[in-house]
Amino acid sequence: MRKALVLGLVTAVLFLSLCTQNTSENMDQFSVSQTKPQPGNLISVFYNPSETELKDSEQVSLIAYSYSQGLPEAKELVMRRTNGIWKAAVSVPKESRGVLIKFQDEDTIDNNEKTGYVIHLYNEEGNAVPGTFAGLAEAYSGWAQSFLDVEISDQEVKELFEKDFSQHPELKKEYVFHYLRTLSKTEPEEDDERILKELDQIISEYELNAEQLSPAATWYENLEKPDKAEQIKALIREKDPRGDFVQSERFMEFYRTEDIDQKRALLQKFQKSFPKSENLSMWHSYLCRALSQKGEFEKIDDYVKKHPEAESWNMYNSVASEMAEQKQNLELAEEFASRAVKLARSEINDPSEEKPSYYTEEQWKETRERYLSYSLDTYGTLLLQQGKPQQAQDVLREAVRLTDRENSEFNEHYAEALVAAGDLNAALNEMKVYLESGNSTSVIKELFVTARVQQGATEEEAQKELEQLEGKGEEILKAEIRKEMIDIPAPEFELKNLEGESVSLSGLKGKVLVLDFWATWCGPCITSFPGMKIVVETYKEDDSVEILFVDSWERVEDWKSNAQDFLKENNYPFHVLLDTENEVIDSYKVSGIPTKFFIDREGRIRFKSVGFDGNTEKLVKEVSLIIEMLK
Repeated sequence: MRKALVLGLVTAVLFLSLCTQNTSENMDQFSVSQTKPQPGNLISVFYNPSETELKDSEQVSLIAYSYSQGLPEAKELVMRRTNGIWKAAVSVPKESRGVLIKFQDEDTIDNNEKTGYVIHLYNEEGNAVPGTFAGLAEAYSGWAQSFLDVEISDQEVKELFEKDFSQHPELKKEYVFHYLRTLSKTEPEEDDERILKELDQIISEYELNAEQLSPAATWYENLEKPDKAEQIKALIREKDPRGDFVQSERFMEFYRTEDIDQKRALLQKFQKSFPKSENLSMWHSYLCRALSQKGEFEKIDDYVKKHPEAESWNMYNSVASEMAEQKQNLELAEEFASRAVKLARSEINDPSEEKPSYYTEEQWKETRERYLSYSLDTYGTLLLQQGKPQQAQDVLREAVRLTDRENSEFNEHYAEALVAAGDLNAALNEMKVYLESGNSTSVIKELFVTARVQQGATEEEAQKELEQLEGKGEEILKAEIRKEMIDIPAPEFELKNLEGESVSLSGLKGKVLVLDFWATWCGPCITSFPGMKIVVETYKEDDSVEILFVDSWERVEDWKSNAQDFLKENNYPFHVLLDTENEVIDSYKVSGIPTKFFIDREGRIRFKSVGFDGNTEKLVKEVSLIIEMLK
């Protein structure tokens, strides 16, 4: 056996060497060692980054996401380079239906121009395995948007699904949720009957398990068929009376109940019905959070003593944060935060949960370190509130280190602790880094001036230094923006605004245009709006700039009233367009909101920004800089 293993290893090494020799002369950007690789194979991957942003990298990692149905299995491999070609061997799980790959060097990523590098899998007869295209479609419409930052149109996703379904119609039951969601985006709104017909057909023709029936029930609710939805739910309860669906129903009843005594009764009932449920600790944790929301903080400590399963870093951190915000019982809050830190720290070396399959080892480690950073920031903030800056700075220093000084809120708290402790040199050195990187806040700017004045500088001198540092930060941000600049034609559109007027791209030619795609239910969109309000007010008198907020993906019947009420309630002076058919958001291939497109005077997209990191000042600066660069 040992000899066979050694011989196999030698053969594999020779094979890799031969592949390199045979392909390096005319190497494509991405290639694999087998024409039709199969599940369970060891596949050699070759990568030529000469035309990519990784061309000068000294180290390249390959991250492979093996998919079938549902979330993928992720593996990160460090590649080896020979004659400019990077290579690695990817072991494909036997149950896999395909593999999506990206390459990276630290923060620089090559994802094949937002599509990922794809390896389809085949059976022994050389035919594509069932699900290799549908699984890719599910990935594109779901997890791959986050893990690989892909951007694929809904029409392309639909075509991938239907390519597989034409040969293997039984696969529809596995991909019912994502398939119907894709249909809802690509079919006209009045064609809900098509989606309903598909759903009815899947239900009638295939034997679905409880996990597959659950999204079907959701879809019947979305299609306003409550009777059918309830029939499906009853069938799920019958098929799997102790499964996730039933437990989730019970939890939602518990979650929505406000009375603490009733919550306790529901928890006890659940515990009796599901004594071995993995979700029990979550129930206990949420009861503690409910006590926190009622301001009954002392009862939490008593509850945990009786129910230690309620303990988690997240529960303690949430409760301590609530107490810090309300400035109530800070001594007990400090104790809770200290427990959160201890539990979060133990998760680093001895995680209480198994690594999710869709995380690489490095991503899993970074996630646990992020948990610790949240707890440290809460703990440090509470120490600071109680006049313990020396202790606070030691705690907050670690929080800032774990986040690479990129979390402006953590940076602010650390700077406050350093100044309060009288360590002005350290405080100023830290704040210079924040200011130059753009990860500062208005409080940090005020602290910088205060610290410099305490050192003997005049107010005028301190302000001048601040401006110089911000100027350096602005140049760095400009360089980053230029690096991310694109140049593609913007899809034409014509939509109505809240006044009923038509607004089109062609009608705005000659202006710098910002399109901000959003929805009233989108938390990050709403959080970004105070910053966008500042931008709008800054350019309200500038006729060369137009900022449009495209309301899309709403879940209401009256889009106009919904948007008007939202703007009035929040006093936002936004020019809103209603994308009621979701046609414009689809034509711009938006995968998540908020997403902003910056379009130059010639109608070409020059920059795209996805999401919001919570730093309002950085948002205002970035948006303003891009506008000025395009004017």
